[in-house]
Amino acid sequence: MGFPGDLNEHGFDPRSGENREMTRQAIDLVLEIWKDPKPGNYKSKWWEGLAGAAVGYAVFYPFAWIGDRLNRPIMGWGDVKLSAALGTFLGLAPLLLGLYLGVLVGGFVVIIVYAARLFGFNRVLIPYGPYLVAGGIISILYFREIADWISTQL
Repeated sequence: MGFPGDLNEHGFDPRSGENREMTRQAIDLVLEIWKDPKPGNYKSKWWEGLAGAAVGYAVFYPFAWIGDRLNRPIMGWGDVKLSAALGTFLGLAPLLLGLYLGVLVGGFVVIIVYAARLFGFNRVLIPYGPYLVAGGIISILYFREIADWISTQL
C-alpha cells in the first residue's frame, strides 16, 4: 500500500508490495490494542473528547496563526488539526500528557538538528506531527501509570 507519488519522492514502487508487510503489521497492532485495551483502559465522560479537541486546537492555533502573519512556518495548520484530533480520541488529561511528551521528544530532535547546523546542514524544516503522534501513543498506552507516578511525586 502506498501513494503514486512515493516512487518519485522516496524511490519505491507501491505496486511492488514491499510496504504491504509494514502496513499489515501496523493494522495488526491497532486491532490488538482494540481487542485488549488494558494499557489505556479508563472510563471517560462524553464531553472529554469535545474538551480535548477544543484544547488541542487552542494550544497550537496561536503558533500557526503567528507563522502565517509573519510568513514564516513556525507550525503548520496540519499540526493544529492533528492535536485537535488527538484531543478527540484521548480526552483532556491524556491529551495534555501526550502533547507534553510530544513537545519533549520534538524538542530533543530540534536540539540535534540545531547541533547539525554546525556541520553545514542549514534550514531543515522539522515535521512536528510524528512527535505529536508519538506522545499520543505513549499517552494511550501508559497514561494511567504515568498519572499514578506523578501523583506519588506530588
